[in-house]
Amino acid sequence: MATSILIRKPKKTKLTYDAHQLELERPQFLKQHSKKRHIPYTQMTAINLITAPNAALATLRLALPDDETLDVTFKTDQLRAVQKMVAFIQKQLQTQQQGEEAQFVKNANLIMDYLKMRNQGILTPTEFEEKKRQILERSADEEADQ
Repeated sequence: MATSILIRKPKKTKLTYDAHQLELERPQFLKQHSKKRHIPYTQMTAINLITAPNAALATLRLALPDDETLDVTFKTDQLRAVQKMVAFIQKQLQTQQQGEEAQFVKNANLIMDYLKMRNQGILTPTEFEEKKRQILERSADEEADQ
């Protein structure tokens, strides 16, 4: 289920988020059209909330690949709703990162098991290299899909 936050000032922006992506929608050209940008969490490297004490405005900063950043400025009266969204997205990013690390460890352990089998003479060096290549290719394919 998607949740939306409507930011009215300083620039009207609608933030909609769910378990997989964040969508930014900004009205364009006399509000007859809107510009939407869908950002899957798999493409997001970080999300930060920048606030200053007693300030009227705060900034939501999204870090994307290739050193791209996207800033959304909003009035601090909407800070609580945005904090809730940031906490949710940070949890999603952390879960995603843990899954990637677990897969990396799983692949490394599998290669080590094949190495032990090679050292014991169960696999030939050629068979070991083939199995290792398959694991690494599968890992690269999964990474490319994300």
